[in-house]
Amino acid sequence: MIDQSMVGWHFTGFVLVVTLAMIVAKRVLPNVQGFPRFVLFGLVVFGTWYAHTNYYIQSGPFLRDRVMVPFLGKRPPAERLAYTFETKLWKDPNIRQQIKNVAILQRSQKAIELANAGIFRVSEERQTRWLVLSGKLFEGAQEAECAGMIKGTMNVERIFRMLNRLSEPEIREYFEIVTDALAIGATPGLPTPPPVVDQAAAFQTIYNGLSLSEQTRFRAAAMTAQFGGGKDICWFGQTLFARIAALPSATRTGLMQSLATGQAPSRPPTAPLQARQF
Repeated sequence: MIDQSMVGWHFTGFVLVVTLAMIVAKRVLPNVQGFPRFVLFGLVVFGTWYAHTNYYIQSGPFLRDRVMVPFLGKRPPAERLAYTFETKLWKDPNIRQQIKNVAILQRSQKAIELANAGIFRVSEERQTRWLVLSGKLFEGAQEAECAGMIKGTMNVERIFRMLNRLSEPEIREYFEIVTDALAIGATPGLPTPPPVVDQAAAFQTIYNGLSLSEQTRFRAAAMTAQFGGGKDICWFGQTLFARIAALPSATRTGLMQSLATGQAPSRPPTAPLQARQF
């Protein structure tokens, strides 16, 4: 996975490691010149690249998060902790197999896809906790961020920015739940998920539990959520995640599947319209 803000540090660290390796090689093998030296340089570059892409060497984070901290300060916790969990994920053979088959710059998106495939399959306790933590991300968020959360279209950079609204222990817990989801999503031969629950019926259940004023606000926000905006989109998302957490297990899992796979609500709750029909 690639944090775009760290690309420069990764490159700098890579160059420094190659340079140091060649300095050592020159001292150990002073007589190697010409083409053999070029071959040696190629081997050093390949070996350093392999070590970095497989997390054996983490020179970028070492430079930014240790060496430069006295000068630049600490990075936000979500970015710092993400690389720690990336290293942990890489040790899982199923996750590694799935991720290494895509281009490096596409690994972040692949990881999100795997997490989406597994998040609604984690334990009931993990599901509820993920919904609670995700609900907190809507607090103080921008409309585009809230819409992305609801539709499952968030990129890694925005996810990091939103996660930094949580405390560091909460960010760790969030990453642990996502790690579980990734491990499930990367499982070979993962069975086809069960059919998604009737979204209209599930939303109706959520809708019926709201006060009259909340019902009006919720219904209007649900309609605008399909188009990715609206002034109440963040309130809608926070309310939606909280109410989903309180649903029966089977219904909650089905709606989590819908949200994780980016399926927009099929239609907003229709209780007021139905009432007028009778």
